[in-house]
Amino acid sequence: MNLDDDADIRTLPWPQRLSGGLGLGLTLGVIYCVLGVGLRAVGLGHSLDGSGIGLALLAAMYLFGGLAAGLLGGLLSPLAVGKFGAAVVGFFASIPAALLFAIVTRESADRPADVILLTVILCAALGAPLGVALWEPMPRSNGSEK
Repeated sequence: MNLDDDADIRTLPWPQRLSGGLGLGLTLGVIYCVLGVGLRAVGLGHSLDGSGIGLALLAAMYLFGGLAAGLLGGLLSPLAVGKFGAAVVGFFASIPAALLFAIVTRESADRPADVILLTVILCAALGAPLGVALWEPMPRSNGSEK
């Protein structure tokens, strides 16, 4: 498929939307890993001692959260036909990463309602605005520069 510079990712066939979403998700997952694992390695951030979560598992969780968010965002992108739709897509696409973040940062799993509440707050505060920010048609280059 030959794409011009004005092609919108939301109109692409699902395999291309999926690969684009996974690429963005992997990028976000790597950023999460560098920041989260880096901060944890130098002793900053929430202590995970006694939780059974080591640095390798933490990195895997961040990568998985990013990939899952990218997967959902790519699959749901056709629903982002307006700003409201984009906010909804951003909200739902951010659930995996926000949920993992909420689980890792909570001191105790005794109150699952706290994890759910933090997840909803993160999705509303970060996922929905990010969906709206990405709502504008995303041009794709076909490799030929003008």
